Amino acid sequence: MDSAFHFILSAHLTSLTTLVLAVFVLLKNRHRKINLVFALYCSFISLWSFCIPFHVTAPTEELSVRWVQILHMAAFLIPTGFVHFVYAFIGADKRYYKRLILFYAISLLFGIAGFTPLMVKGAVPKYGLDYLAVPGPLYIPAMFFFVSLVVHGVYCLGLLYKRSKGTKRNQMRYLFWGTVVGYLGGIDNFIILYNSAVFPFYPLGTYAIAFYVLVTAYAIIKHHLMDIEVIIKKTLVFTGLFAMVMAVVGFVTTVSQGLISRYGAVPTPVAMALSVFIAVLLYEPTKNLLVHLTDRFLFQKRAPVKEILRRLSERIITILDLGQVAKTI
Repeated sequence: MDSAFHFILSAHLTSLTTLVLAVFVLLKNRHRKINLVFALYCSFISLWSFCIPFHVTAPTEELSVRWVQILHMAAFLIPTGFVHFVYAFIGADKRYYKRLILFYAISLLFGIAGFTPLMVKGAVPKYGLDYLAVPGPLYIPAMFFFVSLVVHGVYCLGLLYKRSKGTKRNQMRYLFWGTVVGYLGGIDNFIILYNSAVFPFYPLGTYAIAFYVLVTAYAIIKHHLMDIEVIIKKTLVFTGLFAMVMAVVGFVTTVSQGLISRYGAVPTPVAMALSVFIAVLLYEPTKNLLVHLTDRFLFQKRAPVKEILRRLSERIITILDLGQVAKTI
């Protein structure tokens, strides 16, 4: 597999994973601000990466330039969407809403400029790709704007990561480092325009963005980022129950048509009724097992406060050493 193949495949993978994550978060609560902002941010990345393969494999230069113009409209909204998400995550979006409006306005101006030779002069074959954009004079200021916002957003995440503790720190660990890796990997999409294809940034860099999506998804599932636990548990339990029903139907059908049919025909209604009966018997045990497994391996169990205090009092009531009491608490 050559470099062009990896470059195109990583773009497809990034587009798909970011779109799935955006929809996934919206399904949880489309009315919650942070979910909406994060989904919007993911949609910018998804649209940008969706356009890349069409840009680099277009049959004509004119069509390639058209795709790269759409691509840049989404690309320059990515850093603003990122900062917007960070502000919403740390609860500062209302305080800095005027700043956000300015950032979005600048992003849109750069995106509109992308339809002129000031941003993209044309497209030429390069690095095994059919076409790659030729940057115009406005491209450097646009990249400076992009990088500045990303650095600012990462810096804000870093400050919160440094101050956070407990579950919040676990959330921030994955979100912060996943973001850093993702943006470092994505930088190859810009440096190659200036004849600087540095391995592994090119052609493997864009895979890091898909990795960032997976890390964020792990933080959502494992560490309750954006409070999405309920929908994940319901989805996993439903999927497991559906698989159980299908397995029962398949098993009964196989047995009735394979083994029992040697001694006599089994009517289809009888086989289906038997499948339903077995599935009903297995429903509750399967459900309880799936709930137990999701609680054990994905989510921390929550104990009532009264139960926690009762267990604590039972443990420390016989301890006389003050240091040991503190350690137990």
